[in-house]
This record gives sequence, C-alpha cells and structure tokens, in this order.
Amino acid sequence: MSVDADGAPRGLVGARLREARKIIEREYATPLTLQRLARRVRLPRFAFQQAYEDAYGAPPLHHLREVRAREAARLLADGRSAHDAALMVGYAQERTFCTDFRRAFRDDPGRLRLLERARGES
Repeated sequence: MSVDADGAPRGLVGARLREARKIIEREYATPLTLQRLARRVRLPRFAFQQAYEDAYGAPPLHHLREVRAREAARLLADGRSAHDAALMVGYAQERTFCTDFRRAFRDDPGRLRLLERARGES
C-alpha cells in the first residue's frame, strides 16, 4: 500500500484520515469522541479507528490527548492555572486532565506552572 509523507494511505481513506487529524488539531477544545470523528470523516467507527491507528501508530483519541496536553502546557507556561488550562483545552474534569497531562509529560501540571513562573522571574 502506498502512503503519504504523514503516514496516511493515499486515496480516499487517507484523505479522510488527514481530515480527522486536522479536526483534532483545530477543534481539540470541543467534545470530540471517536464516534463524532468517524461520522465527520464519513467512515465506520471501527474502520476509522483501525485505519487511523495503522497509519499513525496510535488511536485518534490518543492523538487528541497529546494535542490537549501540548496546548495545556503552553497555557500553563503563560501563567494559567491547571483548572483554567483544563477547561480551555476541552476537559470537563480537572482530574482527568491531570492524569492525561502526567502521562504526556511525566510531570504534574501545577509543578510545570511553578517552574515556568520561576524561569520568568529569574
């Protein structure tokens, strides 16, 4: 099977997978679910998840968590609280945000914020 530079297969399925990645990158702060993403790119849920994982090495919701964690880290570095950052990147529960953030960065979001604040003061 022929693939593009980003790992997605060429053709219609590849175009839909790339569109799903763009949706995640643009709309990470909205309540995206696997079902909603699959519907938006017009693929059956299971086929979408399998094709996405085959192309990119991880399920689409894993990518969503990574994007949210990256954006939250930027917000924390700008001085936002963990609670505010969680809400701004699409988490309804701060606890879930903290768990996902720790998985992504192996650090606590509050600790990262304090480190960034200390860097700014020195």
